[in-house]
Amino acid sequence: MGSQPRIDYIPSALPTPAGIDDISDENISRTIDVNLGGTFKSFKIFGRFIQETSQTGSIVNLTSVDGVIGEPYGVIYSATKAGIFLPRNHSLESLTSPL
Repeated sequence: MGSQPRIDYIPSALPTPAGIDDISDENISRTIDVNLGGTFKSFKIFGRFIQETSQTGSIVNLTSVDGVIGEPYGVIYSATKAGIFLPRNHSLESLTSPL
């Protein structure tokens, strides 16, 4: 191993067990900010980190099966996890231009 700094993984998720009629606006906003906003902010930060330290590396994005099949009392969590399936275009952007 070289002396370059290294980040192996960083997990993030905010489960919000509540039915659509019971979840507060604050909880909806917080779940979206953590699960979606955190994902995109991580792409930006760690993509830049890869470019500045080594020019090689991978960002592997994992999400929950709840984003595909859903779960009772997990509508907001499932919706945000479904949104994480979409960022493939980020890798395509990185191939054509710097972050």
